[in-house]
Amino acid sequence: RVKRVDLAEAFDGEVVISASDPDGARAEFHVPVTINAAVEEKKAERKITRTHTRESMSAAEFEKANLDNLERVEKMTSEEFKAYTKQQEEAAERRRKAAGQ
Repeated sequence: RVKRVDLAEAFDGEVVISASDPDGARAEFHVPVTINAAVEEKKAERKITRTHTRESMSAAEFEKANLDNLERVEKMTSEEFKAYTKQQEEAAERRRKAAGQ
């Protein structure tokens, strides 16, 4: 059995490792432990980027992606739309080159 203990302050105690068998024999091993500065656990953050293609989406996901993109394009200024169009054309050209055309 393992007992997890979240400490909010320093700790001076022991870790006890014990074993017993079906006949009732038991052994314990005591390890002294001193933690001089308990601090909040640090949590790492990880960003995962996943690219969906038409082939990896269901029909409903593809429809939603298109509607979301349409809404985003409709809100663009003229300059943003020109930059977006150029980006899309460059991406299409890269795909053509990658496909060997």
